[in-house]
Amino acid sequence: MKTLFIFLLTVSVFNSCGLFETSDQIVCPYEVKYGSHNPLIPAIIYPQNLYYDVGDTIHISAKFKDSVYDVSTDQTFLLKKFPFDPGVKLWRFENDSTWENGLLVNDIIMDTLYYQRLDKNDDYVGVLYVDFVEKENKYFFEMDIVLKKRADTFFSLKIIFTDIQVNITMKKFQIINLKVNVKWAYDQWL
Repeated sequence: MKTLFIFLLTVSVFNSCGLFETSDQIVCPYEVKYGSHNPLIPAIIYPQNLYYDVGDTIHISAKFKDSVYDVSTDQTFLLKKFPFDPGVKLWRFENDSTWENGLLVNDIIMDTLYYQRLDKNDDYVGVLYVDFVEKENKYFFEMDIVLKKRADTFFSLKIIFTDIQVNITMKKFQIINLKVNVKWAYDQWL
């Protein structure tokens, strides 16, 4: 099992960094190198295969400390008072123009400890809102996806400040798409 520590620079432009202020008119106290904050947050995908078959179970988890290193500022930020609002999205693609809610066509297995609610109308494919469990200054989340239909499947775990995205490509596709995209949406901080 490998842990992926990958970050992708974002092109989003925000009016303020929002780490501490609530007004867009207050200047961000941090100078960011890449136009936005880019924290390193670990995501574990197991098994890490090039391709997956119908019936395969993919385990996805995140475990990280309350302190997160930001590549853009070369600083570590404490997340203790941060209001988490994570959501899971799962798209199932048959081709470039045909997709559906992967949460409804695949089996999602997760402890009720993480489950909040399912919104079927968000972003045309729905979002499954989940909770991160905080214990001893660490945050935890895990779930399993059992693939039920052959297709290109796109998984996205969205947290207010983080967007961890994993493309899962099944055997009928020739290209592997596996990435973790981590970005911050600064305007969500209290």
